[in-house]
Amino acid sequence: METEAEAVPVLVASRSCRNDRKLVEFIIQQRMVLLDTQWLLSTGWFKKDNDLALRMYERIPTTFNSHSVLKLNQVIAYSEPRSERLKHAYLQRAVHAYANREDFYCMYNLWHLEEVDEIGGLLNPLYQELYQELSRAARDRRSGIINPSPQHDVHYQHCFANVLCKELPECGRFLTPQRRCNRGSTVMCERPYVRLLVADRYFRCHYCLAHVPLVLIPCPTCSSTLYCSNTCRNRAYDEYHALECAILACLRIQFTTLEHLAVRLTCRVINMFAGQLDQLEPYVRSLLASFTPSSHSTPYGRDAPESPCNQYARIYHLATNRRQITRAALTENGLRAVSLAKLLVEQNKLPAGLLPIIAELTVRHMHIAAANVLPLHRSDADPAVESQNKTSTRYALVLLTTGSRLNHACSSNLAYQLTQNGTIDRR
Repeated sequence: METEAEAVPVLVASRSCRNDRKLVEFIIQQRMVLLDTQWLLSTGWFKKDNDLALRMYERIPTTFNSHSVLKLNQVIAYSEPRSERLKHAYLQRAVHAYANREDFYCMYNLWHLEEVDEIGGLLNPLYQELYQELSRAARDRRSGIINPSPQHDVHYQHCFANVLCKELPECGRFLTPQRRCNRGSTVMCERPYVRLLVADRYFRCHYCLAHVPLVLIPCPTCSSTLYCSNTCRNRAYDEYHALECAILACLRIQFTTLEHLAVRLTCRVINMFAGQLDQLEPYVRSLLASFTPSSHSTPYGRDAPESPCNQYARIYHLATNRRQITRAALTENGLRAVSLAKLLVEQNKLPAGLLPIIAELTVRHMHIAAANVLPLHRSDADPAVESQNKTSTRYALVLLTTGSRLNHACSSNLAYQLTQNGTIDRR
């Protein structure tokens, strides 16, 4: 007589699955039902589409305002690489920049137009005269200064504040300054390890978060990201976007911002071992025994940047205990993490054997993001101005290797303001 098949569990085991590795192993071994990602439905909204870009272009207002810049940047995001539509959008944005007396930005757009035109063929003759007139007028108004190079390189300062990380049984891990910190003074300055833009996506660089709507350039593959320069675009691609780009449609539509940030963090770790992915799991296992409170202090000076592995090790240990998390929440987190890992592996053609470790990292990163993410706020009256008050808008989420330990305890003990360059000031 045939025995009835054992039913798939609805919830994970209570105690053992509070460990990331065991949680993922339980879900995979028990073949629990994963999240059904609507891949084909999602991608249609984010692919390059010249016809859609043309319809957007025809609706651009003739007057210069934030709405016209928004529409132009949408056209640039959706236009196919080397297309006439992309060149016309750059030219039109150069006109807006010149009309707003932003001659630097005007020439910046003309530089990108030349770059596209050199690859895609000659510009339509109808636009040649306007292009030449703009180029000459912008140069003259800037007293003959040559075209600016968009290959700018921003050198961020690493942590330079003197803060120590300590650990006590009654209050856990916490940061303490080595000097008195008055209101308005800088606590520390640290480049964000990972960041995610959640608002102003057509007005800010998706990597450095700068508010520069008149110079944004697109990812050549997807229509979801814009960057202020080739430098930021290349950095994003090298750190995470090479893997993230293939699944960005699903991330934006079907997952939360914290889950998106967690996947971006996972992509950074995978890219650290590009070409030697067999070293990924041994590295992760070595992190479990590597934590000391002093590793979260700031002994590194301005001229001594850390290696990527050392930086990530400090992010890895931002996780807190999960004794109070319910089985239902554990199950939900685990299922979503395994679904994300499966999506990441399949769409990027990664080795199938990496699925468990990628899922394990993703569920840990989801927990880290939920407990340690720091928001950036800007003024509603002027979106370019950093501001944190009752009427401000949250526009980005960031994780810092040391700064995220501020208010890491259950109750906040410091009022601070974080800016896009990583400066944390006491309020």
